[in-house]
Amino acid sequence: MYQYIRILFKKNKIKFILSIVFSVIISFFNIMSAIILKNFIDIAIEGNKVRLNSLLIYSLLYIIGFLFVSFISSYFKNQYVSKAYNNLRTYFIETLFSKKISFLNQLNSSKYSTFFSSDLEKMRLDFIDNIIVVFQNVVTLLLSLSIMVFFDVHLFIGILFTSIISSLIGGIFQKMLPKSEKLVKEYQNTVSKLLNDIIGGFHTIKLFRAENIVTEICKDKLLSLESYELEKEKILNLSKSFSTMSTNIMVFILFYIGASQVMEGKISFGTIVAYIQLLNFIVIPIQIIPESILKFQSVNNILENVEELLYIECEQPMKSISEDFKKDIRFANVSFKHTNSDTYALKDISLKFEYGKKYIIVGQSGSGKTTLLNLLQKFWTNYSGSITIGENDVKNINEEVLYRNISVMQQEVFIFDDSILNNITLFSNFEHDFLEEVIIKSQLKNLVDKRGLHYKCGENGRNLSGGEKQRVAIARALLQKSPIIIFDEATSSLDNKTTNQIEEVLLDMNQVTQIVISHRLNKKVLEKFDQIIVMKNGQIVETGNFEDLIDKKMEFWALYKINN
Repeated sequence: MYQYIRILFKKNKIKFILSIVFSVIISFFNIMSAIILKNFIDIAIEGNKVRLNSLLIYSLLYIIGFLFVSFISSYFKNQYVSKAYNNLRTYFIETLFSKKISFLNQLNSSKYSTFFSSDLEKMRLDFIDNIIVVFQNVVTLLLSLSIMVFFDVHLFIGILFTSIISSLIGGIFQKMLPKSEKLVKEYQNTVSKLLNDIIGGFHTIKLFRAENIVTEICKDKLLSLESYELEKEKILNLSKSFSTMSTNIMVFILFYIGASQVMEGKISFGTIVAYIQLLNFIVIPIQIIPESILKFQSVNNILENVEELLYIECEQPMKSISEDFKKDIRFANVSFKHTNSDTYALKDISLKFEYGKKYIIVGQSGSGKTTLLNLLQKFWTNYSGSITIGENDVKNINEEVLYRNISVMQQEVFIFDDSILNNITLFSNFEHDFLEEVIIKSQLKNLVDKRGLHYKCGENGRNLSGGEKQRVAIARALLQKSPIIIFDEATSSLDNKTTNQIEEVLLDMNQVTQIVISHRLNKKVLEKFDQIIVMKNGQIVETGNFEDLIDKKMEFWALYKINN
């Protein structure tokens, strides 16, 4: 809990201090109302009309001062709460992106979507906002008890009338809020959708090193939400301030009339009225403080549920070794088991991918093809043996450096609820001519011409076909100009004509290491690969070029016959 309190105070110490100072002043103003009321009654008993009228003027000044202080107090409080809440949201986003990509395997997306969409809002209400509320009520309680030392115990029925009037006036002003609340709700949904996209697209964001850009987009969205929230709070605070003012006016009118009647000997001492007022300042804090403690406990339960997100080891900075990616990739005696599995997904894999050559990995589903390449991408690091690029062990390569030099095209493509352009570029800037070239090579030209680059793809790309999604993924990879490209069933949803066109473009690329996983065994395509790697049950059972493997009439020959 302590580290979150530090986050809440980060860059907000002055706002927090001012919030506390004005909350104390508000407490003093509350107590002053009881004293003023007592003086009304006492002066009335004296029968001094001049002093009574003077006190009325002072009371009106008090009301104006209370309204001013109340508004200023609410302003600083809401400034602090909004900034602190924004800091907390930003902290969790930055924390998420600080994790290694292997974190993806531990990520419960629904759990964290709930956390970002609803639990954080609960933290705002029950923790951030509640800190100042508790402090103010404690001060009010202590001040009230101190003043009441000088008073006697009497009935406090008058407080009920005051509370009812205050509630009614507050209800009138609440009718002004629906429009502002609607805007806040709509933008909260936008932010929630964005955060869900981040969770769902964590893999893609990390692979294409879009963390910084996406974080900035999040910050912009959060700042916009903050402005709407502040606008809503301003209206709400005006409502509360005018409600308080109206209540005080009602109270002072009531006791001014009562004081006039005291002068005529019709009612009792002002101390009784003051005591009733003070009782109110005791009863309310007594109700609020225990509720606030329960709220703190509920927030603590939320934080305990996200400890795994916060305390998984972060990616540590390592030396840049980008030049080594233009060298050979080696797997040496690599074996791997998935967590809680007794069966090897990969068993004693030894393999070399020479820089600049083209490789295709084939085999039945479950043979270990994708797992092999996932290890190269550091999805898991709990394998035996070694995987090196040049002289550098993959385990020791910083993820940001690794993903800058490896482009991945996957069968399952995550599409953000944004434009075609932003889904291709992942919110980065590229030269127009180069972008146009990539759009053509990835067979996206017709889609872009028909719908435009700014066409909205919809949530998880619902407005795009499976083939169009894959073309977007191919364009993403081509934009990176990486020395290593991985195709994992990247054209599975495309028709034969489009697939052939894309394969022709990709296979003509030079100065790049290409590693392809495919179930599609086309002779014309297979003949263009330098080496075919055949996998079965987590092991490599054959390697060679197309003609050699066909002549052997073993595992590859059988696969080829099945597919042709």
